[in-house]
Amino acid sequence: MAPAKQTDTTSGPWTNLSGAYCSQLDAALRASDPVMRAGSVVQFEWMHLALQRGRAWAALPADVARCKSPLDLAALQMRFLQTMGLNYAEGLHRIWQASTALAMTPAGQPASSPARDVIDVRSPAGIVESRSQSRQAA
Repeated sequence: MAPAKQTDTTSGPWTNLSGAYCSQLDAALRASDPVMRAGSVVQFEWMHLALQRGRAWAALPADVARCKSPLDLAALQMRFLQTMGLNYAEGLHRIWQASTALAMTPAGQPASSPARDVIDVRSPAGIVESRSQSRQAA
């Protein structure tokens, strides 16, 4: 008689339970992956907008120091405000696009559902009528 193999690990009967729990946790985390990616894109766009405006504010004192007349200062202010408006318009547009991608991310559905093959077995009415007209009693 062959000796019995010992398959029991150090965790005993809890091995299967922990394996089942961890696999379910892994599946749940994988399901939330598209939502987390879309959320990180939104956060990145906010950060990009804040950095653009921070750079503009940091460069402002040096630009003001180069102004020689009130006309230069007014032109600088106008350029600063136009750049600000452009940055906010583009930045909020990108944030809005990323937010709609976040809202359209399916929560519990696969990435792409396969197209269904539908077979229509009904015969068109024209074919049935032509058959009945072509058959005549002899």
